[in-house]
Amino acid sequence: MKTAQIVQEKEETVQVENTSSSGDAAMVEDAIHVEGEIWNGINRKTVLAFLAICGQLNAYEMTLLIPAVAAPTINADLGPDPDYIWINIVWGLCAAILVSIGGRLSDIFGRRYFMLTGATISFLGTIVGATGRSIPQMIASGVMFGVGSGFQEMGFACIMEFIPNKYRLTALGLYGTSALPCLFSPLLTYVFIARTSIGWQGAVSVSIDSVYISSLDHARSKRVIGLKILGVTVQLELQHADPSVRQYWFMCGFHAFAGAFLFCFYHPPTFGTKHKEDNVSKWKLVLEMDFVGLFLLTAGCALFLVGLSFGGRRFEWKSAPVIAPIIVGIMLIVLLFFWDFYANLKYPLFPHRLFKQWRGFAHEKRQILFFISAQILFIGLLSTVGVYDKGKAIALVFLMSCFINQPLYMLFNMVSLNLEDQRDMGVAIGAISTFRLLGGSIATAIYSSIVDNQFKGNLPKEISKAISGTGFDSANLRALMQAAAANTAKAYAAVPGITPQIIAASQFAVKLAYVKAFKVVYYTALGFAVLAIGSALLLRDIDPAKKNLDKAVVLENEKRKTFIEDEVEKV
Repeated sequence: MKTAQIVQEKEETVQVENTSSSGDAAMVEDAIHVEGEIWNGINRKTVLAFLAICGQLNAYEMTLLIPAVAAPTINADLGPDPDYIWINIVWGLCAAILVSIGGRLSDIFGRRYFMLTGATISFLGTIVGATGRSIPQMIASGVMFGVGSGFQEMGFACIMEFIPNKYRLTALGLYGTSALPCLFSPLLTYVFIARTSIGWQGAVSVSIDSVYISSLDHARSKRVIGLKILGVTVQLELQHADPSVRQYWFMCGFHAFAGAFLFCFYHPPTFGTKHKEDNVSKWKLVLEMDFVGLFLLTAGCALFLVGLSFGGRRFEWKSAPVIAPIIVGIMLIVLLFFWDFYANLKYPLFPHRLFKQWRGFAHEKRQILFFISAQILFIGLLSTVGVYDKGKAIALVFLMSCFINQPLYMLFNMVSLNLEDQRDMGVAIGAISTFRLLGGSIATAIYSSIVDNQFKGNLPKEISKAISGTGFDSANLRALMQAAAANTAKAYAAVPGITPQIIAASQFAVKLAYVKAFKVVYYTALGFAVLAIGSALLLRDIDPAKKNLDKAVVLENEKRKTFIEDEVEKV
């Protein structure tokens, strides 16, 4: 029964009863008001739950942004290792897989403990990264970030199910706006890397309400990390920590606070609430999961990304170690959809019924087309950025960023409102997130490969031009090329016959090589954008009647007042 109908029935009951007691009538009127607020409104508990999910959004986006910015420095400190790009790729791969699993499982068992599990795994990932001593360890940290973020990505489903339908899009907009703090994390990353005097060499305190992290250096022989939560202090004594991973301790503190806030204030429907009518056991539901689909998704995505990451780095693009994983990966993903659509499964990863309404998963086509067109415009303009155009680059990136999230949040909202059964919220949002995150991982692998290959091809030509006429000994040219590829003071110092003038010329040549490499990346990105335009043209509007005050679920701590319903019926 729809929640609006419940309140209407209570009003009709009061009118028919026509009780003579003014006190009873007042009690009934107040009861209906409170009940209506519980079912259809937004109260303090709703707001606190919303803020708890916003904290998880900031937490998991930090695990994407900070490692992405720090990756080259991490590779310079702990490598060099050509596999360092997997620090970021595994995030998208693991998140894409886990968000589908988490979406389906949370639909069945409840979302609270899956969100808490994601927060815990990401928190542990920050510690693994902060204590990193090798690129494989940093990749392991990235895996933990991806697994945790896959569960934390379910925040979109969490928000949409306990917010009234009418306000879902507004809530998603506020949800995205709440991520502003994490968007400054790349800047904070550079502060930690560049200003080493405030890193491990002194005492650093990052305060977030009742949580702080401090670092003390005792004669440069050990590091003491203190984490204080609500008056309880935990200290870890560590060996030397590289500057490039210091910002992971900031993430650690933020995750601790965000996880504690989530634990206290997010109380969605439990397993008992979801299955109070069918009385099915948890173990029976686990056995009905789509394990074959899970294997096909994991293997297909992993093989596809392995092939992309090998191309142009370890092997030539036309070689079997590149082509075979890509083809097999695509075949497994195609097989996954045949399996889920036509096998007799109770809980498939990608239910066929969701894809039957593919044209209904949209709203306000013109707005989506406008936002995507704006992205295409600024991506194209970014290809015109040169070495001296720092201000132009910053302005274009800022303007392009203003049009990124709107289509995403609109699509999340539209899919949720078009669901025939709101109990499919998790699996529907999980499916969208899987495609989005997997697409991001594919794009990351492609773009990284393009930058790497283009840079390697452009650098020798630019270095040769830069040092021509300087009198630099050509016998040392190979060593200079290697130093320019690393582009660090230590690498340049090891080159025989190096001078400050040669270093300056080489550094400028590196910039030119990167500028030319990124031009190709932006041209490639335009191809993806054109595909997005084509998809948006297939969309159509949604029924405005679905934008009502109904909720998909009521939070458990909001239900503590629902005994009023019984009092209303008695009166």
